[in-house]
Amino acid sequence: MDRLAAVDEIMAAAFDPRYGEAWNSAQVLATLAMPGYQLRGAYLGDGAGQLAGFAIFRIIAGESELLLLAVHPRWRRSGVATALMNDWLSICSGELVTMACLEMREDNPARDLYRAFGFVEVALRKSYYRGNDGTMRNAVTMNKMVTAF
Repeated sequence: MDRLAAVDEIMAAAFDPRYGEAWNSAQVLATLAMPGYQLRGAYLGDGAGQLAGFAIFRIIAGESELLLLAVHPRWRRSGVATALMNDWLSICSGELVTMACLEMREDNPARDLYRAFGFVEVALRKSYYRGNDGTMRNAVTMNKMVTAF
């Protein structure tokens, strides 16, 4: 299976369709074609194995934004998200990023993971996201100062 197909498979399994958070292949490819954007994967085994999760982020002008983090449901709670976060923040540190940020749906269970990595909530956007189910949901913006990681 090629890597884009593996990303699509994880996206379909990881994101509840009612929220409309999954990207399609065209969105992934268009994003990765822009300067500063990266997709990093967490693979089972020696790195040539099955893709268990991925992160898409950008690094621009000393700042980084996590755009998407997804772990296949069968590999949740196995350290995959933690490995992806460590990888992202390590890259940020190596690229001399001073601020890392992310935005998510307020009721996203990943909030605890981000807090565990030292991210703090800096803004709440009321009724920011409209899900595929038509429900409006708040967005939370979280930041973290990045130093030697």
